[in-house]
Amino acid sequence: MPYPDPIDPNADIPEQDRDAARRAAQKSVIDYKRLRPIDIACILISMIGAFIVWLATERVLASLGWSAPVWILPAFGTVCFLIATSLFHNRRYRKLFYAELHARGHNVCPKCGYLRAGLEDTAPCPECGTTIGAA
Repeated sequence: MPYPDPIDPNADIPEQDRDAARRAAQKSVIDYKRLRPIDIACILISMIGAFIVWLATERVLASLGWSAPVWILPAFGTVCFLIATSLFHNRRYRKLFYAELHARGHNVCPKCGYLRAGLEDTAPCPECGTTIGAA
């Protein structure tokens, strides 16, 4: 799944640096060789969410005299998994992307991505308060 470029397109950052940072961040977010606790949490959250939605659907339809189709549970499981995964992974991706751009020498806050043009290197980030040495 390709991730977007969360930095302002008008920022003075060359496209090859953006692409390199995007690839490095995406490679760090998605590790197909091992599951991290957050990946397991996404799977569990989606299974629980799907079961709750299925149970609610069953009860509502039963009160109307209908029965729920068989595909409801896997469909809602997939939707819940995609939502949980995108929420957790997109947040992690953005932080890795910002840190990668900062490591490549661009004046970007490595935590929140604020474009620090005109700020001293030792000044804290106006958005999140992070000092460059503490990030």
